[in-house]
Amino acid sequence: MPPKFPHLTITLAEQVESTGEYYVEFDMSDEFISWFKKDQGLKRWSKNRFEKWVAEHINEVVAQQKGTE
Repeated sequence: MPPKFPHLTITLAEQVESTGEYYVEFDMSDEFISWFKKDQGLKRWSKNRFEKWVAEHINEVVAQQKGTE
């Protein structure tokens, strides 16, 4: 079972057919933002740290999102 963390929704915004790249949008609750900063030991939001975290945890995020639909 994937780890639980506050609400984070990933939505496919666009797929570029020529390159195969995907652009996604993230819908983060205030609860998720607070949890993430605490989990990562941050005083303020870090886009770079979030992008790294998502790259490492994308499978868990998607599994949790599917489990709540």
